Amino acid sequence: MEIVVDDILIRVLGMLHPEDVLSIRQTSKRLKAITHLRTIWQDQFRFEVLCKGLPVPGTAIPLQKMSALDLEWRTRLAVQVQKMWTRPVCPLRPVLHRSIPAAYQVALRNGGRELLTLHTGRFIIWNLEDVKELAAKNIIREHCLGSHTVWKIHKDHGRLGATAIADSSGKDVFIFKGSLGGSPLRRQYRGRVLGLLNQFILTSTHPESGGDIYIYNWTSTSFGYITIRAEPFFASVSFGDVITFTEFDSRLLVLRETCLEIYPVPTLPEKGRSTILKPVQAFLLPFPVQFPVACSPCTPSELPNGDLALPSKSKHAKTLSESICYQIAGTREVRGCILTRNTASEAKDAPYFRLDSNPFTTVKDCACIRVGHSGRGVWLDSRNNVYRCNTVSMVTPGGGEYPTLDVGLQGSMPLCTLPGILKDQQGDLSLDFDEGMGRIVYCDEAGLVSVVDVV
Repeated sequence: MEIVVDDILIRVLGMLHPEDVLSIRQTSKRLKAITHLRTIWQDQFRFEVLCKGLPVPGTAIPLQKMSALDLEWRTRLAVQVQKMWTRPVCPLRPVLHRSIPAAYQVALRNGGRELLTLHTGRFIIWNLEDVKELAAKNIIREHCLGSHTVWKIHKDHGRLGATAIADSSGKDVFIFKGSLGGSPLRRQYRGRVLGLLNQFILTSTHPESGGDIYIYNWTSTSFGYITIRAEPFFASVSFGDVITFTEFDSRLLVLRETCLEIYPVPTLPEKGRSTILKPVQAFLLPFPVQFPVACSPCTPSELPNGDLALPSKSKHAKTLSESICYQIAGTREVRGCILTRNTASEAKDAPYFRLDSNPFTTVKDCACIRVGHSGRGVWLDSRNNVYRCNTVSMVTPGGGEYPTLDVGLQGSMPLCTLPGILKDQQGDLSLDFDEGMGRIVYCDEAGLVSVVDVV
């Protein structure tokens, strides 16, 4: 009988709110041990995080490899960050504030648990777990770089979570698989590196020499490469330099200054050969795109092996089956577009994709924007005030209801005001954001690196 009662208690505890489970742990000696069971926190993780479409804190690993303690930590942090993120006033908690000489770019990796700082002639990887300061004992890896050129950090736009550090010419590229602690792969490519997308690395020649895009497979050297012409439609018309790219609905999206091009996912030829990739659809943008820019499908990302697939009864099930991509851009003013996929019946008489304007991106002053896969992000105005952005439902002219990016969060108060932040060659600020941890990292003009948490 006691076993049956315990089984019922486990099911009930798995359906309660995490705060109620913690309250029972503190008030009941008999149930204290039960509240630590993995079964309970796996149910909590599914109900409170997965089914509600919240970003998962920490490193993306399969669900079956998460321990009870790990599931509890992820669930509690995800709920706390979401609660703080939707409050009108959200105070920040600084966790690190350390002067690092000559740091000029920073990036969060490994689910916000690792910090990558770029310096003149070297880069350093720091462990941020249970750390109150950046000391030598927290260094995971340090690597020397050539001081004759400018280096830049490129984070994976896709699922693999790789990181590349490339020079301005593309002759030297160091690529880390997943966690930054392992040894990097050294590659050489033609043109400057644009970024990573799963197993692909995209490079581009300078606009004065054509502005073509080259796609390689960085995981292997046994493939050729693919070329995307700078002027795919009219030889005499230029759509400007490449701003960014992303993946959407098994398509490659390339955003130029005045055009959004949609390509099929490339299939690389054999080594020593090259092919030309042609767009399947393209849109002339209603406004010229400049930095800063952010792309987000506004849907929760999946853990490895598809463990984060939401139940069919979840309110996010429709969103995932009709996923969308958002382009947010602007220098003094933020104006956004929403790219939607037409249904099978609509696609018979109309193009496969449709581009609409986003009425929720009406910010007049934007100096920097960082948005995660779920649509949670931060943006800064010209006075370095930090604001939150999140998702909101929108009905498109076609009649579909989709989540889109709400940059203003309905007039919420700023999180904080940052000091002067260092800018790169493109004028973008040296700042990064992790949506799962609710963590911001930035580097000011004096080389002072700060890491700030929401909770």
